[in-house]
Amino acid sequence: MPMPQNSPHNKPVHSVRLGQIQGAIWKQTGKNNSVFFSVTICRSYKDGNEYKNSDFFNVGDLANVAKISEICLNWIMLEEEGQ
Repeated sequence: MPMPQNSPHNKPVHSVRLGQIQGAIWKQTGKNNSVFFSVTICRSYKDGNEYKNSDFFNVGDLANVAKISEICLNWIMLEEEGQ
């Protein structure tokens, strides 16, 4: 799962997988210690014996990309309600 460039050693606070599509939610700290979330979405595939990730999606992937986006949005909204 690709990581946001400004946090190369952080782990996602939540992740979701549907088939080959993965979503990761990252907790970020902004100015004045404000907290916000960002999301990365990628597709896993096998190249020979090695597994790799891509941020390019086929038409058949888009339904799962949309579902992952909705799941991540719902998770973030619930998390922000609890703060």
